[in-house]
Amino acid sequence: MLRRHRFRALGTWAVTAFVGILPILADAPDGLAAAGLGLWFPGAGFLYGGLWWATVLTLLAFVVAMALWVLMGGFVFPVGVWAGTVLLAGVTAGQEWAPARVVVPATAAVVIAAVGAAMLSRRRTTRRLGERAADELATVAFREPELRNPVPGELDEKDLAELRYLLDRALQPVDEFAGFNTIDQFRESAWRYQLVTMNYALAALQVNHLHAFTGYVQQAQRNAIVKMTDRRVWHYWRIENLVGNFKFGADPIRYENIMYSGWWALALGAYERATGDLQFSEPGALTLVDKPGREYVYDYPAIVEAIVGQFDDRALTFFPCEPNWVFTVCNLYGMGGALLFDRVHGTRHGSDRLDRFNEILESEFTRCDGGAVVIASRRTGLTLSTSEPFSAASNTWLTNIVSPRQAQVAWELARRFNIQRTHGDLHAIVPKGAGLVDPGNYRLTGAWYWASSMVSAREMGDHELYEVAAQKFDALKPMNPDAEHPSEYHRSLFCRAMACVGRFGAQDMWYRFGHGDITEPATAGAHLSEISYREAHVAAAHRDGERLRLVLRPAAGPVGAALRVGGLRPGRRYRAAGTVEPEVTADNRGFATATARVDGRTEVVFGPAE
Repeated sequence: MLRRHRFRALGTWAVTAFVGILPILADAPDGLAAAGLGLWFPGAGFLYGGLWWATVLTLLAFVVAMALWVLMGGFVFPVGVWAGTVLLAGVTAGQEWAPARVVVPATAAVVIAAVGAAMLSRRRTTRRLGERAADELATVAFREPELRNPVPGELDEKDLAELRYLLDRALQPVDEFAGFNTIDQFRESAWRYQLVTMNYALAALQVNHLHAFTGYVQQAQRNAIVKMTDRRVWHYWRIENLVGNFKFGADPIRYENIMYSGWWALALGAYERATGDLQFSEPGALTLVDKPGREYVYDYPAIVEAIVGQFDDRALTFFPCEPNWVFTVCNLYGMGGALLFDRVHGTRHGSDRLDRFNEILESEFTRCDGGAVVIASRRTGLTLSTSEPFSAASNTWLTNIVSPRQAQVAWELARRFNIQRTHGDLHAIVPKGAGLVDPGNYRLTGAWYWASSMVSAREMGDHELYEVAAQKFDALKPMNPDAEHPSEYHRSLFCRAMACVGRFGAQDMWYRFGHGDITEPATAGAHLSEISYREAHVAAAHRDGERLRLVLRPAAGPVGAALRVGGLRPGRRYRAAGTVEPEVTADNRGFATATARVDGRTEVVFGPAE
């Protein structure tokens, strides 16, 4: 299908070039002939008058314009450069340089032939490598995803330190963004990616470590979701939509822009699955206010419907992030968000489209050698792909939601690549190329490679590679040790949040989010409903029947922390081991309060007194 888009683009160019040569053949005036020649490629019109330097400058400007097109979907930039120089060549045309009639078509033919030959050679190479990989993978048995929930864990000091880093930012007032990386709102350093990734991490924390705690962890998740409605987070789309689609609308969900709607949908689904709280599925719960009198009314169901509606409208199924540019990873987020919605609400928005989605993922966005197509142009069919395992390290956890088989193949190929490259010593892995970039601050630290590897290794049950990635991530040194907060300068919030998705995750957890069962929400039984974040931090919150076990650590120094416990049987007495009160009695709503002296690691257990 992408090949069809490429042929369509080539056909469009051929028609344009034919139109452009007609003034030359008809001996039209110099201006018209120069403008026509300019339709062959950017700057070609200047060659009509022998102005080589103008052609070179145009080509350089076109390269910059193409970069802007890729970076922010600004289709207006390459179109503007090309069209502008066509007109300029026509206006400034002088006496004809006769060889231009041959040089321009010949140059275009050579470039097209060279690109075609390179693509054909690459296709042959990838096919050969794909056959070899298929032979190797034929001996690998498919592993059924793990449907059992892990034994609840306890956060250690390192885990708590990383959690505090996230909570300090998520628990501030919803209109404040202190501590966030603030560079731009167009690319990966944008606030939206920091916000949703914190949601993913906190949802993983909730189901695997703190499933019997609501309190500040759920408040942090709600804050991050509500912050996504802040106009400063989503209003970038007005500019991108204008320069990329030539549309004036600012609605960031209705048309394309799955880098906002898809990532947010998965965050909303993770929140609902982890907490059981459906408030964001209420009509109009996520309304985006542009200005008085202009607002875009959404909620989780409406966002999912917008996503799957666009899946249906596209022949390719996948649809763009930035205008024109279809990112594989963003569409994985979008389908994941739809599948989680189905699991909670009993719908089939994602599941009815999953077979088609996986067919496109495998046939159009996966190379035959196992490499990944990272980006595709819906206008030209051109793709950016890689045979390196970086894409697998980044995205396999998402692929596991939609297709465990494809995820296992991708992970096995990536693992074998790393073993071969390091001669079996996974500690010798060194990020290269795109793997060096921390997308949250654009620094070349390798932090993102290790953070995303942590998530996928955890999801795929690769404990060895997870430990390697976690050690490498935690060992990264500040780029500026003299900075007031040096850790924030070498690992972005986006990166640290993603690492926490792996740190708090479990094998096949994201698959279970979309298809299986997870630990029931805190409010389904005895749970810690309130404790002051400024006084004490919860390192574990588990329940076994009516017994509630908590592990607390002081936020600063020794403190008497007030605990509010819910989900108890009204009027029943409970032992409160580890608190000042030996027993507490639940009120008529099933709540009880107690005070715990928290000095170092403190364990508290609530259980029936009789």
